[in-house]
Amino acid sequence: MKSMKKLSLLPYIFLIALFATPFSVFAQAPSLQNIELLVESALRILNVVTILFFVLAIVVFAWGIILFINAAGDPGALRKAKGYIIWGIIGIAVLASIFGLIQLLQTSFSIGGQGTLEIPDIEQEGPTGTPLGP
Repeated sequence: MKSMKKLSLLPYIFLIALFATPFSVFAQAPSLQNIELLVESALRILNVVTILFFVLAIVVFAWGIILFINAAGDPGALRKAKGYIIWGIIGIAVLASIFGLIQLLQTSFSIGGQGTLEIPDIEQEGPTGTPLGP
């Protein structure tokens, strides 16, 4: 019984160590730049996690549509399919608002990647440096 109690504390100890690691790394030279780097990395991670959950919500919604099509009049299967569809829509709405909040925070605090997509320029010159086309 005691070994089970020790094992149940292990995830909490791991989480505390995981969250304390960035602070111990930045403990030597506290500066505003370190805090900015921490915030930027946290926002990047939150952005990736939001996108992954967004994809998952779309998959749940699509799975609900597939179940709805395959239900063929079965009331129990229709109820289950409608549940997937509703939870998929709720997930998409919540995650879209979280994504918007992340973008708002990034633009408000001028933190990297402000959600703008830069289109690369295409050089319109030939190999000798002469312009191509008219």
